[in-house]
Amino acid sequence: MNWKLYIRLFLSLSLIAKPVSMSLGCAGYEDPNREEFFYSLLDPAKLDILDKIPSPFDHTFDAQEINIQSWIDYFGGIPSMDEIRTLIFNSDYEHLQQQLIHSQGKETENKLISLLQKRKEKETRDYLLFAKRTEPHATWYPYYWDAERDTVELGKFIEEAKANYSNTKSSFIKKRYAYQIIRLNHYRKRYEEVITAFDTYLQPYWEEDFIDYWALSNKAGALQHLGKHPQSIHHFAQVYLNCPSRRNEVLLSIRWQDENAFREALQLCQSDEEEIAIWFMLASLPNSHGLEAMRAIAAIDSQSPALETLLSYELELAEDLLLPPRFSWINSYESVEKEDWGLREQLVSGSKESYVKDLSELVSILADDESHFTDKKKTLNPPKWELAAAYLNFLIGDTEGMTYFLKRVKRRTEHLPLLKEQVLAIEMAHQYNTLSGPVETELETNFLADLASCDSLESNRIRENLREFIILKMGLLFYRSGETRNAELCQWALSPPWFSIETEAINQLDLYREYHWLNEVPKTPFQERFLQYYPMTLGDFHEVFGTLSLNEFQFLDARESFQQVENSNLKMFAYTYGAEANPFESRISDCNDCDLSDPDFPYLSKLDIVNQAIAHDSILHGEFSPEAKAQAALALGNFFYHLSHVGNAHTLTGSYKNIYQYDSFYPWQSEGVFEYKHSDTHEEPKLDAYSLPDSFKALAMRSEQSEAFEPPSAIELAKLYYVEAYRNASATELKARCLFLAAKCEQVEYFEEAGTHNPDLLIEYRKFFTLLHRRYNDTEFYREAIEECKYFRWFSETE
Repeated sequence: MNWKLYIRLFLSLSLIAKPVSMSLGCAGYEDPNREEFFYSLLDPAKLDILDKIPSPFDHTFDAQEINIQSWIDYFGGIPSMDEIRTLIFNSDYEHLQQQLIHSQGKETENKLISLLQKRKEKETRDYLLFAKRTEPHATWYPYYWDAERDTVELGKFIEEAKANYSNTKSSFIKKRYAYQIIRLNHYRKRYEEVITAFDTYLQPYWEEDFIDYWALSNKAGALQHLGKHPQSIHHFAQVYLNCPSRRNEVLLSIRWQDENAFREALQLCQSDEEEIAIWFMLASLPNSHGLEAMRAIAAIDSQSPALETLLSYELELAEDLLLPPRFSWINSYESVEKEDWGLREQLVSGSKESYVKDLSELVSILADDESHFTDKKKTLNPPKWELAAAYLNFLIGDTEGMTYFLKRVKRRTEHLPLLKEQVLAIEMAHQYNTLSGPVETELETNFLADLASCDSLESNRIRENLREFIILKMGLLFYRSGETRNAELCQWALSPPWFSIETEAINQLDLYREYHWLNEVPKTPFQERFLQYYPMTLGDFHEVFGTLSLNEFQFLDARESFQQVENSNLKMFAYTYGAEANPFESRISDCNDCDLSDPDFPYLSKLDIVNQAIAHDSILHGEFSPEAKAQAALALGNFFYHLSHVGNAHTLTGSYKNIYQYDSFYPWQSEGVFEYKHSDTHEEPKLDAYSLPDSFKALAMRSEQSEAFEPPSAIELAKLYYVEAYRNASATELKARCLFLAAKCEQVEYFEEAGTHNPDLLIEYRKFFTLLHRRYNDTEFYREAIEECKYFRWFSETE
């Protein structure tokens, strides 16, 4: 049986189910020349075993550089690329005119200008100026679909270009005028004239250079607008095949109207390469049929470089369809991800598995030189296809097919050692894919050994993705076996949580249990190895417990916890987040951003702040002068004010660690939402059975005693301390300040209780403003407050 006919039998009878329009506008397209797989146990770089073969399907060519090089060649290589770019492409019309016309006879460092002056290249100068004048009318606008072009002006340019074309002797310049006539007619939407201009002005000078194909691209677009789709597709294919600098534009412009137009375009092809280009362009669009294109191209030429590009593309799709999603930050939102990465599930007729199976069969046929092909023609890179066949068989669960092709690949590793890592990745992934549990000690030991082997791989891509794959599979085994602790460790190895939280939302009993497990419970070798992924260290727990005590204003307990972090090696792992503003100072008008932006203010850790609070409290309750007590009470009032939501240090009440985010991050959610309840698998000790540090005991007792326990609010405490400072102060300026700060607390309470900012209703909350206004209106502070605080100014005017 002829192998080409055999492959053609796979072809779908309805390749184009509906019209696909990707004309210039808001549409985008998938780049078929991507070098990376989205998720792969293979490494594309290691698959390019042969020397890199120039591909006719590369999209990396720079149109401007190609054009500049043609000018360099035209001038005999004298001007440099930068000199041409500076003069022609980076100049506006006035500057170009100044350099080419008005600087005649003047010395210049630009070799191109000197050359044009010496040779008196009038034709060249005239063309450059003409092209620069048309530039604003011919180049794309930022929103070109909304732009209205001046068709009258374009018509004048076209007539001028025709006249210059007739009077020009240089074929190089003549062809550029021809291109200008063609593209200006295109922008004028005179599509019949585009075709006439191409045949009349450019065709006589056709040399198959990039200008010819740029013009042919305009002709293809004109044919498309005129409804001549087969001819348009054929010409677009010629441009795509022969003009790398126009490939992106071709994919944006081409329209696939129906299957008949597609088939007629194939009949117009004059070579296998053109037919392959049409199939490849179809496969390059998001909603086309890459698998059918591969079959057709293989039937035409199994050594076409297009096949290798499409192989990578279809492998990526197969992985996206069948492999578990990656649990890293880049794809936390799977639905958005699929749209962004162009997963083409809408192409799959039937199940995902059947699509990948069809792809596997095609690749297996092309990879197997022992199959019944009459001409024995191999693919361009046989090891790559054999490896792809083994991988695809792994994806669909065909162990026999996978083993067959892996044996073929292994024969080549002696001469191609880079294939060994590819083989190892597939074999190890297959091994873990077939495990069913339960998880025995031996399996844990083997898993650690496999991780070590994985970590020693040379390829970064294979190492990271294979590691992720087998950890995911082991986590699922642990979960199904009821070993939820080990399942958690696997999960944290895949996507460690790292979120800012408010500590009041933490379940404290769970925290004590976690601390107990981390500090007391013996660990298995697997747990010791994966403990590095556990999201909390002992230092983290001390930081969290200290913050919980700080939230309850239990500063002595908080200090004990924070000292455990600051005064030991735990500081390496947990950092007690503090404040970048001094919470013991105050302003008339709150300006927290001003405090935070002060570059001279030293950072204060939570331990620094708690120590200062304890020191001020000691003064307030010790044998000190009334003035010292007034200053201490004022500092504590400021501290509590800034701990509130209106202050500059409210972040002190939150921790930076959180380990309770299971709902949205477990990779085995499809197995049932996992909840954090160790009591489902074993009896938990009571709280008093934990070996908690002394600094935790008071916190634990308060937590157990009553859920109704609630300390006074920070604003309430701030107001009490401001009043205490007022009572102890003797200086009128200090007394005035204390009353004003207490009034600020009153104002916050009013806003929270009354739910309005209407100043007309503030009288009953203004006893401290009243006292300040009536007794201390002759102080310097009073005058400063009137100037800065609009509420106090309103109050003083209405009092």
